[in-house]
Amino acid sequence: MLSGPSFIPQTPRKAIILCHGYGADGEDLMGLVPYLKEHLPETAFFAPNAPIELDYGYAWFNLDDFHPGQPITSDYLEKLTQRAQKPAIQLQDFIKKIQEKYHLNNQDITLIGFSQGGLVVSYAALTQEKPLGHVIALSAIPICWTSTLAKQFKPAHIPFFITHGSADPVVPVAAADINITELRKAGQDPALFISEGIGHAIDQPTLDHIIHFIQGNNQ
Repeated sequence: MLSGPSFIPQTPRKAIILCHGYGADGEDLMGLVPYLKEHLPETAFFAPNAPIELDYGYAWFNLDDFHPGQPITSDYLEKLTQRAQKPAIQLQDFIKKIQEKYHLNNQDITLIGFSQGGLVVSYAALTQEKPLGHVIALSAIPICWTSTLAKQFKPAHIPFFITHGSADPVVPVAAADINITELRKAGQDPALFISEGIGHAIDQPTLDHIIHFIQGNNQ
């Protein structure tokens, strides 16, 4: 069972689950919560640690064969998407526990994933039994529309938002366009924001766009 830091208001009506990148931990993204909760009242925030413990943090799946800035090929993305399947199921179990404890439905849940976590939240959302409220992939490894994913896919429209830094040296900005192309194969219509001059990081304009996206797509 996934676990990690959280912020829970007295009466949560919504929940945001923050999924960190490779080698980080839940505390890494909890730094966003003070700003987000100002604009999203009655929202609980959860930042689970990924299931694989490393010497310097956690990982959602193995990335031993990845190096910063490497070419994004369809064969490699297919491998990474296959690896995201297991942690996506674990994330879905985590979502279910939150729903049961706080009496929330799928539309009340937003997934936000950074880098490796962005691929995992996308996989989890596309294979969730009922559509989630929002899915936000930040500087994410793109998903690949594999035959396995297609078989597990639960057809539904999900509000997807893709953000990326134009100067990202780890996951090149071209990944954002690939992500959109692959998500469109699943019938999605993702929104996109490119933060000019930003590397593999989350800046203030990106946070502002996240707030606007969530508020503008509330059911």
